[in-house]
Amino acid sequence: MLAITGLIGSGKSLVASVVREAGFEVLDADSLAHKLYRENADLRKKIAREFGDEAIDESGVNRPYISQIVFNDEQKLCLLESIVHPILQNEIEKRNPHFIEAAVLYKWQDFAKKMQEIWIVQADENIRRERLLKKGMSQSDIERRMRVQGVASGEWLVGKIVKIVNNGSKEVCIDFTKCLIEKIQHL
Repeated sequence: MLAITGLIGSGKSLVASVVREAGFEVLDADSLAHKLYRENADLRKKIAREFGDEAIDESGVNRPYISQIVFNDEQKLCLLESIVHPILQNEIEKRNPHFIEAAVLYKWQDFAKKMQEIWIVQADENIRRERLLKKGMSQSDIERRMRVQGVASGEWLVGKIVKIVNNGSKEVCIDFTKCLIEKIQHL
C-alpha cells in the first residue's frame, strides 16, 4: 500500500486524482470515515455518547457541530480520533487499496510503517490559505484547521518518502505525479 498525505490545502486531492486517472485505486480515508459514520451504528452510538445526540444526523454525523467542537478543543479532537481512527484503519486494511489518501497519516505512525511508500504533498502556508479560500472555506475555519494540524513535516515518517512540492501550477504538480506513477509502474 502507498500513501498520499500532506497538510490541508497542499494538493493531496489533485495528486490522488492523477493517480486515479492512471488506473490505480485510491481510497480516500476522509470519505471512508464519512461512509462509516452513515453505515456503522456502533460508531454513531459511541460518538453520540461522547458528544451528545446533536452530534448525529441523517448523514451520519452533524459535521458542522462536530467540527465546531473538535477544531476548538484539542482534547475533544483526540477523543473523536480515539473513537474513529481504529475503526477506520481496520477498514482500510481490510480493503487493502493500492493507494490511500490520508491527511491524518501523521497521527498514525504505526499504520504508516506498513506503507511501501509515502508521498507527502507540500505547499507553502500562504498558498494553502489561498487555495482554501478559493474553495469557499472561511478564514476562521482555515485558521482553526491549520492550527490543529500544526506543522506535520513528515520527519516522523519511516520508510520510503517522496516529497511533492506543490507551490507552482497544477500542471507542474500533475507532471511530477505522472513521473512518480511511471516509476512505480516499472517496479
